[in-house]
Amino acid sequence: MAQTLKRTTITRYLGVILAILVIIDTIPTVAYNRPPDRNSLNTALAQALAENLVVSNDYRVSLQGRSLTRIFPLYFPSFYQAGGRTLGLDLNPYYQSWYDTEVFFKDDLSTLNNVYIEDQPTFDVTNLIGAPENFASTAYWLDWYGVDTLVLETAFYPVNGTAQGYLQRGALFTTRTVQTSYGPLVFVSPTDPGPELIATNATSIGFYSHQTNSTASYRNLLALLSYLGLDSRYVVPVYLSTLNNIGPGSINTIITDPTTYSEDTARISYLESQGVRINVVSPTLLQHLQTQGPAGTNSLINLLSPTIPLQTQNLTLASTVPSQTVTLTSGQWTAGYSQNANAQLQSYPNNLTLTINIPDTTKPAQLVLDAALPNSLVLSDQLITKVQIESNVNSTVGLVYTSSNFTSNSVQADHQLNPDQLTNLQIPFANFTRWMNPQPKFAIATGLNLSITVPPGHRQAKIQLTGASISEPSYTLYRAKNPVSLSAAGFLQELQTSSTSTILSDNTGGLRGSSMEGPANLLGDIIPLATFNSTTMQGFTEVFVIGGTANGQVSLGSIPEVDWTRIGNTWTTNQNLDIQSVPAGFQGIVWKETFTNNWNILATDSSNSTTSLPYFYAGPGLVYIPLKGISFYRMNISYQEVLYSVITPALGASTLIPLMVFRRRIPAIGRIRSRLKPNTEPSRAILVSRA
Repeated sequence: MAQTLKRTTITRYLGVILAILVIIDTIPTVAYNRPPDRNSLNTALAQALAENLVVSNDYRVSLQGRSLTRIFPLYFPSFYQAGGRTLGLDLNPYYQSWYDTEVFFKDDLSTLNNVYIEDQPTFDVTNLIGAPENFASTAYWLDWYGVDTLVLETAFYPVNGTAQGYLQRGALFTTRTVQTSYGPLVFVSPTDPGPELIATNATSIGFYSHQTNSTASYRNLLALLSYLGLDSRYVVPVYLSTLNNIGPGSINTIITDPTTYSEDTARISYLESQGVRINVVSPTLLQHLQTQGPAGTNSLINLLSPTIPLQTQNLTLASTVPSQTVTLTSGQWTAGYSQNANAQLQSYPNNLTLTINIPDTTKPAQLVLDAALPNSLVLSDQLITKVQIESNVNSTVGLVYTSSNFTSNSVQADHQLNPDQLTNLQIPFANFTRWMNPQPKFAIATGLNLSITVPPGHRQAKIQLTGASISEPSYTLYRAKNPVSLSAAGFLQELQTSSTSTILSDNTGGLRGSSMEGPANLLGDIIPLATFNSTTMQGFTEVFVIGGTANGQVSLGSIPEVDWTRIGNTWTTNQNLDIQSVPAGFQGIVWKETFTNNWNILATDSSNSTTSLPYFYAGPGLVYIPLKGISFYRMNISYQEVLYSVITPALGASTLIPLMVFRRRIPAIGRIRSRLKPNTEPSRAILVSRA
């Protein structure tokens, strides 16, 4: 008995000691991994949103990450959001994954596996999204989701590449970074957002197929339209599960396959006789075209012509410049701007010696050497600037390109000079990243400066410049008839190689866009306009093809935006939308709300006659309502689900029927009925006799 108690006591103490060790080991881990204070985090994020969101009921906000989506309904109950952690509520999670990938991880696809599992897109759609540099597809999805502002949480998600992609395309997006106590938030707003509810004359393209892969083919169609940014203001793709509710004027064009056509010939022929264009294609055609990217989109447009109105023009060949090396002699340099520096220049045949006397040794000294270029140079990545320079003290030399048409700006690359050491600089223009001002930038340089800065502590500095030259690649200049905006849906068609780059400018040399060389930028011969880096919405007229084939033809393709208008609307309840008057002259309404058969759409004309309107599954699972040019005084859209609005109440009411029919008998159900039985047993009573 004593041994048993002793063994039990030892076991108990060992357990206590083990628990203490676990607690001691856990305390620093818990302290180190302590989550942020949610109250202060929520307050900081809400303040940043309140100061930077300008949202109306016509648009949605798109938020990345749980920190934002969790607090948004609480702080901004009247705003609507798209994207983020709403996957469980979405009826089309495939499209939600497509949106998240295209919008939030556009240039950071390699980081998807590093994101928390619940924040990752559920479906892998990377084979359908546009190329990393093609932000036309991103703008396409933002339009279809009715987004006016999206917010990237770069502090919590590895999406800095995507944020940089938005920032580099000023013609398409306005991007600003807001610092909070928990890290930056990046706010992105499309320069031309698409409202949630619009009346439009966009071409409607119906996709009708009985094939087992019809859903995948329809997604290929959406992908093809996205590569050139053909959003709801250009084309309305419609998925047709049947043709029974299609009337004349409802759909402009129908794409189908031979098998489906043969199975539904009568109905298709009738629609064709009523003016609907019918395109019978191979069931694998859309998939094949989708693998070609923007080139496949161009082929689709030509196949459906004139359904999608493509306007093309061959650009005028203005000049062809061979590769050249521009050498700057010592006599071409002159002393320019100076601060705390008195300069003496001595020019020799093979070098230039610069002596800088510094009056105040407690301050830095700066001197600029100016050289006018013998001819203007196109600032492409292949431009190489070579300088041989030596200094007897620690100093910094800045290579600076200037333009006579843009005197308020310059672009610079800096390099540190070690004392008494000849430095051979060979700097590609890609390293020239420091602009004096954000705008206006230029694409054509007319001057090169050397900006020399000597730190405090020196009375004198001697600089020797032994050589300076610029290597410029060959290029061909083309001109457009009229200015072209990079925010338009369109493309340049030119011969592309791994060493080809394209610079866009206006007629003064102002930089409008650039698409630099590199295997990652190979898109075939079709370059969407949204691919170009841009800083402004102003149009370009000059196209410099750097390193391309001389005398090769370059053409411009553009798809004009059709007439459309925003329609005012108000949600009176969560299931009822009142729409203001719909003007005449529009082919249909695009309503960027989830498609379901439970919507009831009623339209009232000026004579107070009410009509129920049909609607279709459009785009990524949203709604298209054909109008055929008719105007309506008002419209109402309500959600009516038969199961909950009719069947469930009917079942509930049906339970009262037995109560009414059997109301008299119900009280008797279960009542115990008893009858008196005859006494058949002998009596056991005790008889008491009287005396």
